[in-house]
Amino acid sequence: MTIVRLGSPILQVPREKNRRKYLEKLWVQMESMIVNMVERCISEALDVEVSRALGRRAYQPCEQAAFGSSKAHCGRCRSRDRRRFQRNGHYPRALDTHWGHVSIGMPQVVCRCGGAVCIDFQVLRPYQRMWDDLEGQIRERCGQGLSLRQTKAELDGLLASSVGLRKLNEAIHTMAHLAPGQQETERTDIPPVVRLDGLWIKMMEATGEEKEDRLGRLRTVKTGVSRPILVAQGVWPATGRQEILTWLLEQDEGTQSWQNLLDHLYRLGVVAHNGLQLLIGDGSPGLQSAWQARFWQVPFQRCIFHKLRNIRRDLIAPADLEQGKISTFKWHQVRRTARIWQAPSEHDAYLRLRQLTQSWQHAQPQALATLLRDFEQTISFYAVQSQALRHGQVWPAKALRTTSSLEREFRSDRRRLRQSVLFHSHQGWQAIYGQIQLRKIARRKAVFLDLHQRDLERQLAVS
Repeated sequence: MTIVRLGSPILQVPREKNRRKYLEKLWVQMESMIVNMVERCISEALDVEVSRALGRRAYQPCEQAAFGSSKAHCGRCRSRDRRRFQRNGHYPRALDTHWGHVSIGMPQVVCRCGGAVCIDFQVLRPYQRMWDDLEGQIRERCGQGLSLRQTKAELDGLLASSVGLRKLNEAIHTMAHLAPGQQETERTDIPPVVRLDGLWIKMMEATGEEKEDRLGRLRTVKTGVSRPILVAQGVWPATGRQEILTWLLEQDEGTQSWQNLLDHLYRLGVVAHNGLQLLIGDGSPGLQSAWQARFWQVPFQRCIFHKLRNIRRDLIAPADLEQGKISTFKWHQVRRTARIWQAPSEHDAYLRLRQLTQSWQHAQPQALATLLRDFEQTISFYAVQSQALRHGQVWPAKALRTTSSLEREFRSDRRRLRQSVLFHSHQGWQAIYGQIQLRKIARRKAVFLDLHQRDLERQLAVS
């Protein structure tokens, strides 16, 4: 336990008839007192760490120190004998905190050989000028959607100085290694249903060429490209729980890219013999090939929303129909098609399909061909529903037919990612997207965001 004696603070605010001016003076006094308290707390905590490293209090002779080696060591002779170490005053050091700019006294310790003693302080890291609480505030502002320049403007006003954009970017990038750690942990709660889809972002990538700038320096030529973030969402239909399991940035939505994501799910333990019963995805040829190569033993459900969208695209309106009524006609046909998958059983779904086929055989041949293509995959959810019912669980069909819920999550993610316009590094997109997902987990668990941010900081400290 670290005990810091703060004394009895006294506010000295002169009397003022004008209430506004009085409050302003009071606020100034309170702010200065808070800064003074922070300075004393940090300085005192550093002195306590020195006492622990030396095994004795201040002004206590070296001979009275406990025997044994210390975690501190001399930078010259490499000795760890605490009886050879002694205090050598303090030197001033500036530190930025979210309470403001503070000046603390860093304790110095020397060895009998004259070398400086290195102590691994818990309060501060070597060369740290921005304290962990302020770095946490920076990451929190990033999660709220503020840009680097907006965050800089806020901190400049708080600290009455200029904060570098590079330093802010480094604080955000520390989040990048949290997401892979979360994704690599093998899961114990395996979801029975997994939805798969891709979210596209803009990235800057090197072209392999170099050009000379105005100062004659060689610079790498970069260009903006679109890259998909392939996402897997776990679903527990019996309880309605949904959670993002993992995500990967890939070159495209080809077979190899989807195989990488499915292999990642396999390493997490999300496989058939652990309880996985259904995969849901769109009609991407790459996803279809990857499913057949990696997860062929798990039924695949073709997303009905994407199927209906393709059918609407291929519908042909009657030639004599007015231009303003074409959209109404198509939506009427789409709603009529959607009744197929609203049937209570697979047998009834085939009966409704037969009726629609007879109606569209000559009127809508192109839309009918789109409907019949991979139709068996669009009704896979009926067998999964029946299997769950045999185990006493009722799984709603809306949780098994489409990836629409994942698309809705993408809608909010896009708003946040578009604020960044494009990403210049792998760490940048991983940090921001990981922060987005971790904040969603906090909201689902009804945790206050400040407590959630403290949990993130604990994870950063541990890692």
